[in-house]
Amino acid sequence: MFFFYSIAFGPYMLLALAAAIGLMVVKQPAADSPDELIALDASYGLRIRRVVGAVFVVAAVVFSIFFFPIRGPPAPYWVWHIHMWSPTWIRPGSTCGRQR
Repeated sequence: MFFFYSIAFGPYMLLALAAAIGLMVVKQPAADSPDELIALDASYGLRIRRVVGAVFVVAAVVFSIFFFPIRGPPAPYWVWHIHMWSPTWIRPGSTCGRQR
């Protein structure tokens, strides 16, 4: 209920996520250190952070496509059912608009 309130903080949440991911993938000054161990540790951490950032972005795109509103002809029951992740989302006796 009242999901329209999320319109107010949605853009700021996206900006904060973009800034956090941007800080994760930026090369740290320690990566240019003359000490090989510090530079190796910094470059390994950078690689891990870039992978985590890429996985997050890919997961966000996949879930956005998955939950994109279905338009056109009525969706088959199995399509509707895989979108219902929690058993509490389905009312007992619900037919998803189908006639019994």
